[in-house]
Amino acid sequence: MANQIHHIVEILNVEPFKITCRWDTGEKRVNDLEARFSEWENHPLLHALLDYKVFRDVVVSENGTLQWPSVPVTVTFLGKTITEPLDLDPIVLYETSKPLSAYRLVPVEEAA
Repeated sequence: MANQIHHIVEILNVEPFKITCRWDTGEKRVNDLEARFSEWENHPLLHALLDYKVFRDVVVSENGTLQWPSVPVTVTFLGKTITEPLDLDPIVLYETSKPLSAYRLVPVEEAA
């Protein structure tokens, strides 16, 4: 049986370089992308995400993955040039994410 490609349904939280999403599996998972920054430093497109002002403008694409509309990617394929927003592979995102339950959450009491 082939592996199913899971997709992001909703972004629940964006904090400095971590994105918590609800997936089509019903799971809430966290992508800690800061760990990937050393790989991205020399990549001209991904390097843009090192700026938190750019990073936090993430959306869910029509294809159910993370997308940054403010970071255009231009590719030429079969003689046709297209420009699309930067997005990340949903397979890699799912495989490198961790369940929200793996993070130690501290309850915060609301002020009276």
